[in-house]
Amino acid sequence: MKVRRADSGATVTVTGAVHDGDGAELGDVLRAALGDGSDGDVLLEAHGITEFDDGALQALASVRSRAKHLHRGFAVLDDRDGATARSLRRSGHIFRIPVHADADAARSAMSGDRARTAARNPRPDAPVVPMASAGTGGHLPGL
Repeated sequence: MKVRRADSGATVTVTGAVHDGDGAELGDVLRAALGDGSDGDVLLEAHGITEFDDGALQALASVRSRAKHLHRGFAVLDDRDGATARSLRRSGHIFRIPVHADADAARSAMSGDRARTAARNPRPDAPVVPMASAGTGGHLPGL
């Protein structure tokens, strides 16, 4: 396994075979990309991975959980039939860790996810709009 982190820190490129024992190193590099102080999403460029052992999936699940906690995105860039995508699909992690063909598709999807989350969870400092109660015939008392 060879790991390279782009200058921007947002993309981690991995090539070669990723074995069970490589999970710790992979997790460390991805968590470092999350903790670099930027607010951006982290992408794992996996097109060059030739083999991805299921034992290394714990690293991806851990990074995804950490990214979610930090309100940041994490996605894998791979072909539909790529080694990492197959491993994620086989293990059922594909439903929690998104796989996209390229960075533009991943960023677009994560942007949409953030917008939906923001709509469901307004910021705590947002003004509260009162809602009419059922007992007032749809009108707010005093308005």
